[in-house]
Amino acid sequence: MIRRIFATAALGGSLALGGSLALGGATAAWAAPTTTAPSHFNCAKASKALSHIDKVESKDQAFVVKATSRETAATKAKHPKAAKLIQKRITAAQKREARATTRMQRIEAACPGSTATPSSSTTS
Repeated sequence: MIRRIFATAALGGSLALGGSLALGGATAAWAAPTTTAPSHFNCAKASKALSHIDKVESKDQAFVVKATSRETAATKAKHPKAAKLIQKRITAAQKREARATTRMQRIEAACPGSTATPSSSTTS
């Protein structure tokens, strides 16, 4: 009985909250996601941001390679909890890489002259 009361109250509260957002016109902003960089992004800092994103992506890729071998070792050693935990971390790193790639594409679209160049250049 008490569960039903709490469930009804929670459902009613969420419907009331959702209804007030729809009346406020806030859903129109959520309907069309933007594919460009935010308007407050400074293109003068694009190369620095792109190099930072590139550095983070390379670290994540190196982590995924090492963690995959650790996960395989944990599975072979019959440690399923450890393997599951390592898999969670691998998934998180892969999601981070995907977000970084998306961010990099948005910056390159907003600032066409910028490229992802490493900070250390080799000149002879």
